[in-house]
Amino acid sequence: MKPPTEGNILNWRWGYAIVFCKFTLLVFDGGIAKSFGVLLHEMVVRLNSSYAIVGFICSLPSTLTYLAGPLVSLLLERMNDRLVAGGGAILSATCLLICAFSTNVVLLGVCLALTGKGDYRR
Repeated sequence: MKPPTEGNILNWRWGYAIVFCKFTLLVFDGGIAKSFGVLLHEMVVRLNSSYAIVGFICSLPSTLTYLAGPLVSLLLERMNDRLVAGGGAILSATCLLICAFSTNVVLLGVCLALTGKGDYRR
């Protein structure tokens, strides 16, 4: 990689810091995602549920991310990006409030998936 010209010489080192931080985050993030097999029995016991329901809840964030992609792309073509981001923030906040008062495990999983808090692939 060739060093940048003197016009932006102060900013080129930040690229390495950003790449290092992202790498570190993804290492921990991947570890959390891969540890679900170890934690599966404990989640079934604590949630007083079955393996099928816990597996369904764990698969919801990835599923909803892929299903929402075309819808968000369509909204971004027709609307302002700030409105779409604001709508996502309102949806996320509403789902977090529902999670606080939810007693149903499946509703809790769906709301957490809609907030994006359970998506460990990113």
